[in-house]
This record gives sequence, structure tokens and C-alpha cells, in this order.
Amino acid sequence: MSLLQLELNRLNAQFDRQWLAWQNKNGIAPTYTTETSERVRSDNLWNFFPLNLYEYFADVSFHTARQIALAARATGMYGFVRQQQKWGPWSTEQVHAGAAWLEA
Repeated sequence: MSLLQLELNRLNAQFDRQWLAWQNKNGIAPTYTTETSERVRSDNLWNFFPLNLYEYFADVSFHTARQIALAARATGMYGFVRQQQKWGPWSTEQVHAGAAWLEA
């Protein structure tokens, strides 16, 4: 596994911890846990995009590639949270609060 892939895995784990902490803090049933196979993964499509930018374009910094990976992850989860309003267990207020946290 490359150093870049290790960093992306670390970024995903960090995002998972913060998102779960936010849900617990706001009294929302977690949308997933890292221990179950039901885990919602929104980063699969974008796994290699930030890495390719960093590796193949000399003017893209590692920090920028990391920020792109984080934004892609938050964007995927944002779509999932918005779906909870339509057919999920979250109330409208919870969906708006979750979407605002992800946008930040």
C-alpha cells in the first residue's frame, strides 16, 4: 500500500470518527458504524482521483489533494443525508443540521 493510500485511509477514518461523534452529540441514530457491513461508504468513486492529481500534476500540493478527498467524502455523505429526509429515519430538522455540518 502506498503512502498516499495510507493517508487517504487515515483521512476516511478521521471523517468517520467526527461524523459519528456529531451524530451522537446531536442525539441522532448513527447512519452506520465502522464495525458493520452496512457502513455507508461515499468515497469509493473518488478514492484515486485526489491521488492522481497529486502524483501526475507537479503544481498540486499534497494538502490540496487531501482537501479534495475530504470534500468528495463530505459531498457523498451530504447526498445520503438528504435522502434521509425523504425515506429515512431522520427528521427534517436533523437533516438540515447534518447537511449544515457537512457543508462546513
